[in-house]
Amino acid sequence: MHTGMERMRVFDSIRRKNFVIPENWHLTVAKHFPYVHRLLLSMLSHDPKERPTASEVAADIESLLSEYTVLSLDQSEVAK
Repeated sequence: MHTGMERMRVFDSIRRKNFVIPENWHLTVAKHFPYVHRLLLSMLSHDPKERPTASEVAADIESLLSEYTVLSLDQSEVAK
């Protein structure tokens, strides 16, 4: 999100039950990081019972990050 207006539109959209995820999200994050995509969607659920707890989110993120090394996260190294 490059502008305040763009941010406002996305956050306003999330408040609605049938929010629309920006297309560039599907082409980037959802495509390359499907686990993160699913986690974020679960966190944005309008039904509180479907949302993960903070400890579940922390455990999921810790598990996800344990699969990576600092070098694997450095995109400049991947480009070489």
